[in-house]
Order: sequence, then structure tokens, then C-alpha cells
Amino acid sequence: MKLSDRLNIIYNAIREGETVADIGTDHGFIPIKLIETGKSPYVVLVDISCDSLEKGRNNVQSIVNEEQKSIIDFRLGDGLKALDFAEVDDIIIAGMGGRLIRDIMSYDIEKTRSFQKFILQPRNHSGELRYWLLNNGFNIVSDILVRENKYIPEILIVESGMPLFDISELNEESIELSVPVTLADNDKQLVIELLERNINNSKKVLDNLLLSSDNKTEMVKEYEYKLEYLTEFMKKVK
Repeated sequence: MKLSDRLNIIYNAIREGETVADIGTDHGFIPIKLIETGKSPYVVLVDISCDSLEKGRNNVQSIVNEEQKSIIDFRLGDGLKALDFAEVDDIIIAGMGGRLIRDIMSYDIEKTRSFQKFILQPRNHSGELRYWLLNNGFNIVSDILVRENKYIPEILIVESGMPLFDISELNEESIELSVPVTLADNDKQLVIELLERNINNSKKVLDNLLLSSDNKTEMVKEYEYKLEYLTEFMKKVK
């Protein structure tokens, strides 16, 4: 099976021989690829939607051979609740909002910590997700950008461990977490495009704040700081 660039990065984040659960699996494309290539000896497809899980099941039935089907399991359930403690090595949670991913991981933190690695692809609120991860014993070992049509998805590879930088003075809305400097390790053009989008959005918000008759001094300062941070980041990338 040929995967999109986004899904292929997630697939490549899994090491040979690791067992995997794909939370919110939908079509089940990554699990199918893992089984087809023999990369994973056991894969669990999890979805809260019966219809979505059925799509994944139908794709497996039509693509995967009979012998390989014995190492695939299907679970109708809510996030990590559908799994046993330490049942698999890796957890994939992709294409959901950052807050929902955070809620899935925080529901039972001891069970969450029983898995070795998380491959997370938040659709939004990535800064809030990073804040929660770094405050709950997880380290972001890779922060990856990829192009998907007009979007630039972020993919976080997460393992247990201490944060690599001090976050004691940050909060979940800090620009340092929404657009971390670790993103600079990605393709230069993608980083520049992402920064330009954030700079333009911040400028629009700041312009509207300055035009407002309400006293929003603190918010003005916040967006002035965001613009300064993003502009300096851009200078370093270019």
C-alpha cells in the first residue's frame, strides 16, 4: 500500500519488530502497511466509531492475506481505554485535535506511561499538547513538519523522559511551544512557510487589538512578544 507523505512519516517512526495500536484508525492504512511489510508482529486498530472501524476492517479484509490477519485485532472503544496495560510498544494518535490527544493520554496516566512511544499528529493546539507532554514526564524526541496539500501537519515522536529545555516559565499558550525552535531542523521552505503564516496571523490579531477601544494592554504585549519571537526565528532560519 502506498501511503501519503504524512502517513509515511508516521510509518517510518515505528522500528522493526515493534507492536502498535492505531487510535482513531479510520481506514487503517498505516496498520495495513505495517502488516504487509512485516514490520510489526502485532497491530491493534482502535476507533470509537463503529462505522470507521468497519472501514478499517473492510480494507484489511480486501488487502491483507489470510495468514497476516491473525496478527491484527480490532477494538471498538474510546482511546487508550480499549487497550490493556503495556499491551503494545507504540501508540499512534493522528489527525485529531491537540486537546483531544491530550485528553486521551491524560485519562489514565499510569496506563499511558506503560507504552514505550507515542507518534502524535495534532491537527491544532499543538502548543497545548506539548505543554501537557513536557509537564507529565514525556519528552518530544522529534518534531517533524510535512506538507499535505495546503496544510503543514506537525508530527511529534514522544517517549518518556525529562524535557530537553526549561519550561518552568512557559504556559500552554506560549509561542515557544506553539512554534518551538526544534522545528528549525525540518525542510527550510516548510519552516519559513509555517513562520510566515504565524507572523501574518499574529499581525492581524495585533492590528485588531490596537484598533479596539477596550483596554487590552496585556494582550497587545503578548502579541508583540509573539511577533518578536517569530521574526527572530525567521531570521535564524533564513
